[in-house]
Order: sequence, then structure tokens, then C-alpha cells
Amino acid sequence: MTSAFTDATTRVPLPMAGGEMAVLTGNGLKLVGDDPSVGITLTSVSDPDTSFFIPPVKVSPNTPKKLQFSLPAGVTEGEWTVQVTTQYSSGSTLTKEPRTFTLPHPIVVGEVTEPGGSDDDDSGQGTFG
Repeated sequence: MTSAFTDATTRVPLPMAGGEMAVLTGNGLKLVGDDPSVGITLTSVSDPDTSFFIPPVKVSPNTPKKLQFSLPAGVTEGEWTVQVTTQYSSGSTLTKEPRTFTLPHPIVVGEVTEPGGSDDDDSGQGTFG
């Protein structure tokens, strides 16, 4: 998951911030289904009692490979776990029960204070198996 905005010179994604657009890429991500858990959940690593839910209607585009949405204004600087819950399977087929994928590494909101992962780090991508 990265900021939807990039530096015009370096083409590197800008730091993410509350109220700004974020993009999540991967496979099988489309948010569909009638279960109320379908959506994106952000949970603070430092304060697990603080979480935000982004419903499918607040995500556009909402495709199997790309989810774009505004981070809630209350998302503060720090690390956040990201969970995607969907009933998407393929085409117009839905799974009976929702499936949840958690990104393997927390995302960082605000300035990154430590060196990030390597170029082959897929921590911003999600795949449902």
C-alpha cells in the first residue's frame, strides 16, 4: 500500500497522511459481498484499540488488482496493520463466507524514519489464494 501521490522529480510515492489518497495493489482484492465485514480495516500498531473501517462504497477504483481510497482523517503518524475482507472469487462469483487478508508488514503513515524494504519487497501488495 502506498500514497496515490508521487514526487514529480523522483517518482517516489510521497509519505501517506490522514485524509489523503492511498492505493493498495495485488490480486483478488475487489471489495464485494453482502457481509458487513467486507471492506478495508486499518488498525494502529501502537494502539490496537484504534481502528478505521473503509467500506466498499468509499473505494474507487475497486477492482481485483487495485483499491484506491482516502485514508480517514483520524489516521495518525505511525504504523498501521491493513486487512482487506471480501467475498470476491472471480467474475461474478462470490464466496459464501468472507475472506480476510492481512498485509504481511504494517504500513507507515507519515515520514519513514528507518530505511525501507528492498525493491523486491511486496509488503504493499495483497493476494487472496
